[in-house]
Amino acid sequence: MDVVLREALIHGAWLSVGMTALILVSLRHDPEAWLNDYPPDIRAAHGPMSARARRHGRRWAIVCLVLLVAVFARLFARLAAHGVEMSFGTCFLAAYVTFSVFNLVDLVVIDLGIMLGLRPRWAVLPGTDPASPGYSDPWFHVRGFFVGCVLGAGVAALAAGLAVLFVG
Repeated sequence: MDVVLREALIHGAWLSVGMTALILVSLRHDPEAWLNDYPPDIRAAHGPMSARARRHGRRWAIVCLVLLVAVFARLFARLAAHGVEMSFGTCFLAAYVTFSVFNLVDLVVIDLGIMLGLRPRWAVLPGTDPASPGYSDPWFHVRGFFVGCVLGAGVAALAAGLAVLFVG
């Protein structure tokens, strides 16, 4: 079990570095593409998402999905190379820990550290007030973290099922 947790933590760190870079680059490029991830008062002040931002959001989502799949594929390949039994439970645990590391980094580094702490001008949506309460609400992001914990279970279950099917 030690090798499973070690590999999951290592791959969680790699996923965190890659996703953090992708999120920050895409946010810098077009913050409106992340409109649905802003608090409700900011979304209301901004108005509907433009077609251009929707296209950008879809493109970035595909890149993030490719990264996630690549990290999981490498994780499961490493586990198999270590001779780990590729049961659903083992694969689920490894995938969930990997995803959870990123979920925690997303909360602490991106949401609380950058978005709330530093609040860079490029992350403030055009037409919204930087002093808006949503820009300083940590609980919005904490709730998002807990949603990510539940979402992570679904992602881990899907990844574990595929790993057992293709690797196990």
